[in-house]
Amino acid sequence: MLKPYKRKINYYETDQMKVVHHSNYARFMEEARLDLMEQVGLHYDTMEEKGIIIPVLDISCRFRYAVHYG
Repeated sequence: MLKPYKRKINYYETDQMKVVHHSNYARFMEEARLDLMEQVGLHYDTMEEKGIIIPVLDISCRFRYAVHYG
């Protein structure tokens, strides 16, 4: 069974109001993608050795609510 990706927000990822800065969301999505790959048994190094690459060609994010530190 797949587990949802969870991470702790670091203070340096936020603005002065302790709201996560929007520039971090792409990194969070990449971390979640790698976590999912590991959960299903795929690893970048193994795939690259076989000549398989999976670049992100497009990315978008819809704002739902602010994520805060603490």
